[in-house]
Amino acid sequence: MQQLERLVINGVCCSWRVRRCDTFLSRALGQWAAPVVERQRVWLLQPCNAVHTLFPAAPLDVLFCDRGGQVLRIVAPLGAWRWAGLRAAASAWEFPPGVAALLSLRCGDHLSTCA
Repeated sequence: MQQLERLVINGVCCSWRVRRCDTFLSRALGQWAAPVVERQRVWLLQPCNAVHTLFPAAPLDVLFCDRGGQVLRIVAPLGAWRWAGLRAAASAWEFPPGVAALLSLRCGDHLSTCA
């Protein structure tokens, strides 16, 4: 099982755990094959510039970032059976619905991970 990293927002490490999807298969499967408890984590899809909520059909908060981790676009929530993208994005971060607002995330913030 992959070791989970912690979310870093603007240089501050927080308690949210991040599931990294950095292979074609892990990005393709995404949350579709994950148990419900895993869907309550933050998912980092990299490289990625578009996501969908088809399988499972559930809403998400999605943040698109550049290579440096700067938030370029926030789609919160991305409703069920929808898709969103940003051509300039290098990564997409998927949060449970409502978490982007809870963490007061804004365009221009920086996201990364720590061990």
